Amino acid sequence: MALLVLRSVDSRWAEELLCGKKKLEFMRVAPRSADGNQMCIYASGSTKAIVGEVTIKRVFRAPLEFIVALSNKMGSSETKQELADYFRGKDACCAAEVSNPIRYENPITLAQIRTKIPRFMPPQSFRYVRDGDPLLGLLRK
Repeated sequence: MALLVLRSVDSRWAEELLCGKKKLEFMRVAPRSADGNQMCIYASGSTKAIVGEVTIKRVFRAPLEFIVALSNKMGSSETKQELADYFRGKDACCAAEVSNPIRYENPITLAQIRTKIPRFMPPQSFRYVRDGDPLLGLLRK
């Protein structure tokens, strides 16, 4: 099975990812062996649900200047200042190029997850979902 990544993002960015407008997902730390794997999107804020997924085409690990130029080239909504603030203190910045957005017809709410996994906490950044993880059963229904 390919590696599945669960990524927490603000509801605004989740919407842009799932409508295909946002082609880059910025991360302070990138998942290992990410290219070609699925990234499930947990929309934080008022949504509090896993709302869809995207395919990770490739991950860039580069200085901020490269990531900003890439962001501009790909039409990202984040400003240079937002990226500089987000990556403050990092020598290498990470951006995952994503494609094939899939919006779940029935998002999986935090309340639904907690009925099956009572102590579930959405990741601060991301977490891996592997075989045997009860979350995998919910995601693949």
